[in-house]
Amino acid sequence: MAKRPWHSRIRRSISKSLNAFLCRIINTKIEYDRIDANGIKRILLIRLNHRIGNILFLTPLIKALEKKIPHAQIDLLLGADFSELIGRMANVNKIYCVNSRLIKNPFRLITLIKELNKNGYDLTISPAKSSGSSNILQASIKSRYKLSFKVKDVINFANIVVDFPDIKHAALLPLALMDAFDGERLTYEPYLDISLFDDEKARGKEILTQLIGQDNINGMKIIGIFRNARYEKKIADSFWLEYINKLLETGHGYIFVDIIAPGGKAVSDDVLSISFVNLRELASFMAALDFFICADTGPMHLASAAKTDIIALFNKTSPEAYGPLGKNDRVIDINNKSLDEVLSETVSIIHK
Repeated sequence: MAKRPWHSRIRRSISKSLNAFLCRIINTKIEYDRIDANGIKRILLIRLNHRIGNILFLTPLIKALEKKIPHAQIDLLLGADFSELIGRMANVNKIYCVNSRLIKNPFRLITLIKELNKNGYDLTISPAKSSGSSNILQASIKSRYKLSFKVKDVINFANIVVDFPDIKHAALLPLALMDAFDGERLTYEPYLDISLFDDEKARGKEILTQLIGQDNINGMKIIGIFRNARYEKKIADSFWLEYINKLLETGHGYIFVDIIAPGGKAVSDDVLSISFVNLRELASFMAALDFFICADTGPMHLASAAKTDIIALFNKTSPEAYGPLGKNDRVIDINNKSLDEVLSETVSIIHK
């Protein structure tokens, strides 16, 4: 399988070295021990990333902020435009985008920073462990409180920090920042959630029914699959085709839907397929499925945020750090296992 491109590895190495150097010459001034939640009316959450999974990993923190400070509005500054995906969450006000084109245009970037500074933020949050770019941008935006993690060799301009926690899952790490607030310690939901509305779920069921036919759905398990993944996490199409065919041969009554990228090709002409441009519409469709099977990939986290039961096939990354978080989600480590062993585990999960 494809490895991470060399230019990506070099960029990461340079970024790490630059962060370490800047940390040695810049001293962060910590001004606050706790944040007065009652004084917070407008928040800016900064995550300069364009990956679906990393953006969805913000949703537990967004929901926690909504619970702790229900009167506060939350703006987001992201590495791509995810307005359609999380813009309908109850306390999300506006989503700003800093993509690679904007970074290469300093005048447009300065214009955006000026616009943000007019918003009068009470709190800015940079929740990533090692995003020096997010932390640097946080420094340029005015707010009373600037919250981030205290991480060795990562440049930081926050005036209130939380020690980096001993939490394994990447989506739950940002929740540790809630320790910075004063007052009662609350319990927060450790799940991804994009807050699908009833009308969206109904539309997802409608699309599924149109695809399969109402007469064909009754008594069947409708299972979505997504075959793509980045680099070494991708599982060969030959595996998927044999996996699907052997599950069908069990006679348990499965209908598979191959969810593909726009313009993509289905794993087989004998398997139903569908594609979506709008990620929230895709999530609504996923919510209508009985199960969703995939590798470690962004759509896995999208299905989790849509509350779909997931069977995740992991081969490279750590399920403890990146696995699905739903109560009924399960991970199958396919390393050193025969296809029959993977099939046996799959059927056991579906019919538990």
